Amino acid sequence: LNGLIKGNAFEKGKTDTCTLSGQRDVGELTSLTIRHDGKGLADDWHLEFIQVTPAGKSAVRFNCKDWVKKGTKTLR
Repeated sequence: LNGLIKGNAFEKGKTDTCTLSGQRDVGELTSLTIRHDGKGLADDWHLEFIQVTPAGKSAVRFNCKDWVKKGTKTLR
């Protein structure tokens, strides 16, 4: 997502927003998997939540409130 976020992505105390277009409708969102490649200096980051707002639908919020380290994490 770094390339879709203006400025420095994932900085402490910031809220990052990006728009994905041209994606197919995946139906009702019940879970979300995030991946982290472990690259970069001080690469772990603390994620409060991810909010997804599909076009024409209500926002869905996935709370995390945890550290994201190299690998994957599934939010429900």
